[in-house]
Amino acid sequence: MPFADAKVENVLTGGEDRLRTDDMRRSFNTPFWPHVLTTTSLGQEGLDFHVWCRQLLHWDLCPSPLDLEQREGRIQRFGGLSVRSALAEKLHQVALGEAEESTSPWEILAGHAEHEFHDASGRSPWWSCPDEKIDRLFVVLPQSRQTARFDQLSQLRWLYRLALGQPHQQDFIEAMSQLPDDGRQKFALSLSAWPRYQRQAAGND
Repeated sequence: MPFADAKVENVLTGGEDRLRTDDMRRSFNTPFWPHVLTTTSLGQEGLDFHVWCRQLLHWDLCPSPLDLEQREGRIQRFGGLSVRSALAEKLHQVALGEAEESTSPWEILAGHAEHEFHDASGRSPWWSCPDEKIDRLFVVLPQSRQTARFDQLSQLRWLYRLALGQPHQQDFIEAMSQLPDDGRQKFALSLSAWPRYQRQAAGND
């Protein structure tokens, strides 16, 4: 259904009623219809579609990494479907094994998730967790430069997040995997008791 100007049949009058965008958003954030939502940049900012959606198709790529961040931020948020799916994949056996008739397996799963994946940043496990991933898709037309453009936007977005001190693990790993082995050294955290210049001096001696 289109996010703007969506209409549904009115069984009482036989006509059509227009759906408000807020009603459409609430309907999309359920396991029921609509399962696909199409929108222009109208749905790019300030709206949450993450509750029951983890797949985003870019019909065209936006001009800036900030816009890309806004688009994908609609489905990559606190407690989103991608996060819950990853946690359920890891902890479902424990949650179902400990669940009782009067207790929700999700409550047990949430407790184990907090215990096993909580970190000092506060982002894990509900903002991001191991193996959590959204599906990013985009249309690649013949002779187009969409793939190269998407890689460029992803790299610029990674730098934007890094400047804010919030690099996303998936983007970071993908960027590091494209570097040669010697190029990864500058991103490594050294826990040596000797500063680098002292180690170099010792090596020269």
